[in-house]
Amino acid sequence: MKLAIYDFDGTLFPDETVPFIVKQYPKLGYSRLRQAKIFTQMMVLFTKYKMKVDKSLTKEVFRGKATHIVLSILDGMSENEMLKFFEDLSERVFEALDQEVVETLKSHQKDGFHVLLLSGGFKPLMKPLADKLGIHEVICTDVKGISLGKSQNNIRYVPEKLITGDNKVEALIKRFGQDPVEWTASYAYADSVYDQGVLKKVGNPIAVNPDRGLLEISQRENWKVMMTKSGEALYNRTISSK
Repeated sequence: MKLAIYDFDGTLFPDETVPFIVKQYPKLGYSRLRQAKIFTQMMVLFTKYKMKVDKSLTKEVFRGKATHIVLSILDGMSENEMLKFFEDLSERVFEALDQEVVETLKSHQKDGFHVLLLSGGFKPLMKPLADKLGIHEVICTDVKGISLGKSQNNIRYVPEKLITGDNKVEALIKRFGQDPVEWTASYAYADSVYDQGVLKKVGNPIAVNPDRGLLEISQRENWKVMMTKSGEALYNRTISSK
């Protein structure tokens, strides 16, 4: 079995899903007041991260805290309402996927690869997207509801074990450790230095619109670098907004 492993944020999806969720929340018919509250909390956290106020707030720690904040946007939803929210959101995310990366995925499918989405993204969002793309398997961050009282609507959603950074390699080994995987013939696509462990696991690592750290590693290790139009457009928008 040969794998084609895809990261999501920054790779298949040229943006970050956490701010995208917050942005789309009122557009899907939900409270702008709650959106404003979540946005404020996110900006406080982002400022601390960017200003390096807390040295322990690494990119991975930042992502973990941001995950908890953004899930609070679902407070009070029933499980069916939560699933519907992510299903509706998946339609908008699907429209924004990086089609150049999607084309590589389709190519691997035709060549008989087992396509895997390995992401820190939320399973209720990743699963509908994977189904639309024909991805064989998803390993991502599941979401569970915790009851805060007797009312059925008094539910808070929290992430189960985050699939991010080194946890991705751990999850990959746990899932495929006993399977006859042709690792040297397998591919992995990712954008972040924190995904280097997964990229090192395969014989064909592809750095997609890589951050500075991953670009340096790619140049040193002679890994293929894939720059896409969607990734470049996002980079230019980010630079122009600073």
